[in-house]
Amino acid sequence: MANAAAPDQEPAAAAAARAVIADCDAKLATHRAALEAGADPALVTQWISETQARRARAEAELRTAPEGPGARMSRDEIARLVRSISDLAAVIQQAEDEDKAEIYR
Repeated sequence: MANAAAPDQEPAAAAAARAVIADCDAKLATHRAALEAGADPALVTQWISETQARRARAEAELRTAPEGPGARMSRDEIARLVRSISDLAAVIQQAEDEDKAEIYR
């Protein structure tokens, strides 16, 4: 079946994983906006953690998806991943001590 796919067609599992990653990136931007708008940092941090966990699962699925065109991360995907990690670090750095303790637990 894998050989029957058109050479320029990305495997369905990889395409689905990329869609989840894109959705997570959009949600992370929304979470950041909510935090900047004054939302409860502990709650937003929980949302961010959940979204990043979902994104990490999708990235793992993408890495294990059958090889094919587009199976590697693009420059934009790598840049988004690095930004999301640095955004999380900034959120944690600015969090109250009690919130940090909760995160680290």
